[in-house]
Amino acid sequence: MKSKQSDLDLVRLEDLSGRSEPSNQRGNLNLHDLENSSGNESQEDDLDGRLISLAAQELTIEIAHEEKKSFPFRWLLLALLGHAGWGLYPVLARYLQNVCQVPSMSLLLTGNGVVALLSFCILVYRGRFFAIIRMRMLPVMVLVTIIRVVTNLLSPKFTMAVYVQAITLMSPFVVAALNMFALKEKLPPYTIPALVSCTCGATLMLLHSLYPLEVSLSIVDVEGLILASVSACFLAIYMVMVKKIFTDFPVKGEELLFFLTAPVVAVAAFGSIMLREDWTPWLSLSDEGWVAWIIFAFGILLFGNLLQVLSINALGAPMVSTLIASRLVSTMIFSALVMDETLSDLLQFIGAVLILITITLYMWFQGRPIKK
Repeated sequence: MKSKQSDLDLVRLEDLSGRSEPSNQRGNLNLHDLENSSGNESQEDDLDGRLISLAAQELTIEIAHEEKKSFPFRWLLLALLGHAGWGLYPVLARYLQNVCQVPSMSLLLTGNGVVALLSFCILVYRGRFFAIIRMRMLPVMVLVTIIRVVTNLLSPKFTMAVYVQAITLMSPFVVAALNMFALKEKLPPYTIPALVSCTCGATLMLLHSLYPLEVSLSIVDVEGLILASVSACFLAIYMVMVKKIFTDFPVKGEELLFFLTAPVVAVAAFGSIMLREDWTPWLSLSDEGWVAWIIFAFGILLFGNLLQVLSINALGAPMVSTLIASRLVSTMIFSALVMDETLSDLLQFIGAVLILITITLYMWFQGRPIKK
């Protein structure tokens, strides 16, 4: 392509020089000839300038593309770090509520208050507050977010964090069902086999033994699983709404954070007052408890969200979604380290591995380009 462009420039230069040479038949150029010659030269200069500008743009795009290809490993690590943080979320929520005896609504208020404050600063700095607040879908999305966040915090209070994370990983199947019924989209390939496989894996995780058949669940665990199931369903609704909003409205994820966390803070404050929560455990919180809260509020709720947004912008949602099963690995590891809670039976480990493999393959197949 460069050789063709050079030949084309050479032809233009020869043509330009041919036009500028004086004619032997006319002798001296008159005023009209000078005006035509200068006009032709200015047109050629403009054309050459455009060619140089286009070449510079193409070079810039190629350099940016090469830089993006050169550093995928860094973004993969950041995406994994974000997923690891959200895998730690139910563990710390369980630790702070059950071991440190921190009231649930107060934990919800303080943790999300940090995110609401900093996201508000970002929003004001960019001058996007009034543009986003006029979104029609925002009130419904706020309601969905409140239910999702409250149930997601309360569920690990009643049952093991590993169980909560396993239920949460079922949300992609709920998303597929919602897209099929609400948006009339086709069911993604391999959804039914993947759903059956994950259901079998989740069932194995809940079993204490296969023969005789014993389920390692109490009534309290069942309450936690119900809350986790409600949370997973509303997470799926949230994901469908976010996809719709990002398609119809030019808004970034970090700009939307304030409008989703500030109402949660308000609801948590109202709930804490209505439930007459005792905040004195905060005064006697141990050093380990404060470290857990700092990681919970800043490491997960704040930087976990930002890492997720940045990694999606760099790698794309399909690639980041492929790594979502790593949250279960993170939950299993930190549950053993922080809460000393592990899967005690071989069947439970088999069920967890089955869910990991199934979710990873399912999300990978969804991220592949469709062959025409």
